[in-house]
Amino acid sequence: MAIAASVLLILTAGLLATRQTTPNTSIELVDSERGNQNEATRLELPSPQPQMSSDAVNLFMAEAAELAAGDHRDCAVDYKLAEEPIPLEEAGRRYDRAYINLASAVMSQRNQLAGGVRFVEAHSCVFNGKRFGHIILKEGNHLVSVLVTDLDNAPAEIAAQSSPEVRQVIVNSSVEGYQVSYLATAKHGIFIVSDLEAARNSQIATILAPSVYEHVKRTERLT
Repeated sequence: MAIAASVLLILTAGLLATRQTTPNTSIELVDSERGNQNEATRLELPSPQPQMSSDAVNLFMAEAAELAAGDHRDCAVDYKLAEEPIPLEEAGRRYDRAYINLASAVMSQRNQLAGGVRFVEAHSCVFNGKRFGHIILKEGNHLVSVLVTDLDNAPAEIAAQSSPEVRQVIVNSSVEGYQVSYLATAKHGIFIVSDLEAARNSQIATILAPSVYEHVKRTERLT
């Protein structure tokens, strides 16, 4: 009986101790679990619809660059377009305000272009169903096209990346033997195309593109 009473006393004391310590232990565990749950919740919350990846943007702009190179070839070099070009100002009134005074935006930087770059022509033309504002320059025997077109169905990331901080980031590529330098506003692509050496085409683009970019951005704010 004495042994039984001792065992019962020990069990009772153990239960009381457990009840006394459980609240504190439970609070600590709950606090810890809440911290973990908060972190897990942050990780498990439905993420917003994923934006187009930079690879998709690069692919989109590369395809636009191919059209620009094709327009340079068929309009400036070979002049074998299916549709006759129209004056830039007319195209600006009818199709895209970015074409109005586009030639002035290009030529405003003419004095910075060493090497005898001269103005040839400005118009709006269509290549493979895509309309461009087209300013043709010439350096020696090399034709240089400055082309602006709207970016239909462009990935949203292009607009997100279009800001004053990145306006002079120019991508250079080679398309069908032509050097193409380009950058994008929120709604337009700006392309400089020629058969010059890559470094020279890039240099011309670096000089001309910022003023064209600012011009196009202003017209976008008006629409």
